[in-house]
Amino acid sequence: MKKGIVCSLTMEHADFENKCENFEKDREAELAEMARKMAFTGDHKSGDSLNYEKNKDQGVLIIFASVILSVVLLAFLGLISLTISVGLLWYGISTYRRGVEQEKVFKHIQETKLEKEQQYPSTNE
Repeated sequence: MKKGIVCSLTMEHADFENKCENFEKDREAELAEMARKMAFTGDHKSGDSLNYEKNKDQGVLIIFASVILSVVLLAFLGLISLTISVGLLWYGISTYRRGVEQEKVFKHIQETKLEKEQQYPSTNE
C-alpha cells in the first residue's frame, strides 16, 4: 500500500495536502541553481557568467567599436586589416547573444518562482 512522499525533515509520510508547515526555502541552493543555469548560456567564453545586463551592454559596445574599427582600418590599411575587426565583431555578437540567453533564463526562473509562491504560499517568510 502506497502512502505518499516521505519528508526529509521528519522522515515521516506527509500529513498535509498542499502546504507543509515545516518547509523552509533553501535560498543558497536556489541561488546556486540559478548561477549554474546562467553560467551555461552562450558560448561560455564571452562576457560575464552571471550578469546578463552587463553582457548585453558590452556586446553592443563591442559591436559598435568593431564596425568603427573596420571602417578606419579598411580606409587606411586595406582588406588585410579586417581580420581583427571581424574577430572583434564576432566577440561582440557572442557577448550580446549570451546576455540575451541569460536574460531568458533569469526571467524564466523568476516566473517559475512566482508561480510556485502563488501556488504554495509560505507562512515562514
